[in-house]
Amino acid sequence: MCQAEPRRSTFVATALPFTAASPYRDTPGDTAPEMFYGRTEELAAVIDLNGPSFISGGRQLGKSALLRAAQRRFQESGPGRHAVLTSVFTVGGDGRPERLWGALWPLLVDIGVVDGVTLPEGADVAEAVYDATLRWLRVDTSRALLILLDEADAFLDADAVGARFIHVDWCRRLMLDSNRRAKVVFAGLHRTARFESLPNQPLSHLGRPLTVGPLRPQHAHDLLTKPLSTLGFTFDDVIALPARILAMANNLPALLQLFGEALVEHLTARPVPDGGPPQQISGEDVDDVFFDPDLRAAFREKYVLTLNLDHRYLVIAYTVAEAAHERGIDASLTLGELSEMARLHWPAGFSGVGADDFNGLVTECVDLGVLALDGGGYRLRTPYVLRLLGTEEEVLETLYTAPERLVRPSTSDGGSYRRAFKQIRSPLTERQLGRLFDARREALVIVGSPGSAK
Repeated sequence: MCQAEPRRSTFVATALPFTAASPYRDTPGDTAPEMFYGRTEELAAVIDLNGPSFISGGRQLGKSALLRAAQRRFQESGPGRHAVLTSVFTVGGDGRPERLWGALWPLLVDIGVVDGVTLPEGADVAEAVYDATLRWLRVDTSRALLILLDEADAFLDADAVGARFIHVDWCRRLMLDSNRRAKVVFAGLHRTARFESLPNQPLSHLGRPLTVGPLRPQHAHDLLTKPLSTLGFTFDDVIALPARILAMANNLPALLQLFGEALVEHLTARPVPDGGPPQQISGEDVDDVFFDPDLRAAFREKYVLTLNLDHRYLVIAYTVAEAAHERGIDASLTLGELSEMARLHWPAGFSGVGADDFNGLVTECVDLGVLALDGGGYRLRTPYVLRLLGTEEEVLETLYTAPERLVRPSTSDGGSYRRAFKQIRSPLTERQLGRLFDARREALVIVGSPGSAK
């Protein structure tokens, strides 16, 4: 082969088939640039300074990989453009969302946005970061700053108490007062929809949240087939076999990485044929890998990680799985049926969850790739999801033991806060007040016991 210019991709494609290298890695959030497939619209939205500021999605669905890719892409997009990325998992768990600015300070020092290695004594750190960032941006009109905050759930919950959102509002002001040359992005496990009905909250000014779920079919296909092809492996049925693997993995990048790693290990363990690469991948190869007990256990463990984000997700998914075992894989439940059955299995877990909130939980299960909406009903996304959730006996055991094993979700979010009036607490939560004073015209009926007004 002759080329006008040497190309690294050509060298890699001709050399790798004679090695035992594997690009697939079971390392969440640490995806190599060449193994980052898809998320094109989401990536463009994150690095767009006028784009949305919230990203949600389950564990190991690619949020952290998306943020890393956004950091690289933003910094490569032009001189003066800087991006900082950090996990704020520990911020807010103690009820102190103001610690966000202390976590950001050293990162901003490293790129010259703020001066001084130590935090300013006796100063409002949020205001200090705000002022320093605006000064830094004014020095050069080509400058821009992208702040990426991963695992921000605890911070958002803490900042929402009292529906105040003081520190989110500092972020909003920074973006607006910099003419959108600075942008803050929050990534977390849950959608921000649980805050949207709160009165006077600033989240609506920060764009519609992005949801990171399973990869789109073509992107999932590319993640599976392109690295294998570079290694010298091709499917003997280029349509059916990749489609079967994508269905097994539910288009989830973490499961595709697991399967790809196991498949490469399986293929490289046998002698290279006399004809040399490329080598064919048969249906028997796929079966040998998929039915390996260790791989199936790893698949199930990763899938259940998503459901354990909120144990209400787990009960909802297993309730639909129960119907699938009883009535067939295509069985679906209406929202009303699903609500009734889930509450029956775990009354305490869904106590205080209204119809709108339950609808939000089910919608999140769809976003996470657990359920699919089909003709007004909810079913499992693929037959392989049912395999991952277990046999009928295992599904029933999970549901029957839910009240004893599962942890009731925290109700410390801003929507459940009741503001103080003189010596008493409001009988209405912030979420209820937000709905009461919503500009939309709707008739609402307020009921309660006489004691709730005292």
